[in-house]
Amino acid sequence: MKENGFNELVIDTLVTWRCNLRCEKCCVPKDGYEAQLEKFVELFDKLREVGIKRIVLTGGDPLVREDIVDIARLAKERGFEVYVSTNGLLLRERWEKLAPYVSWISISLDCSTSESNEAMTGKGGALQFRKILEFLQYYASLDK
Repeated sequence: MKENGFNELVIDTLVTWRCNLRCEKCCVPKDGYEAQLEKFVELFDKLREVGIKRIVLTGGDPLVREDIVDIARLAKERGFEVYVSTNGLLLRERWEKLAPYVSWISISLDCSTSESNEAMTGKGGALQFRKILEFLQYYASLDK
């Protein structure tokens, strides 16, 4: 790392414990404290003060928050590169509003077929697989 090194760090920011899947392999609790929007303003300001440039919005699944676009917008307005880590179930329906604020998306996909994804993740895995493919087809069709 360089002298202060913070400008090279990526900070994972848990925005929710909630998730719309119940993967058998997951060890993350499905409920817990969920900060209000104002707390993210404070957090983002503190992170910028020390030189952080990149954050990951994660969870549970961050897209289950109705205000996820507002959180991403606040981060982008403060100069962050905003990454989102998601299971992809809600990505297509949230994408148009979220896209202007996001630099990078990480989508978890555990297997190469809907059947094997269902077997790996449990109930909902086949739907997740289909939703991810639908999003990728939609994304590929966008005029870039």
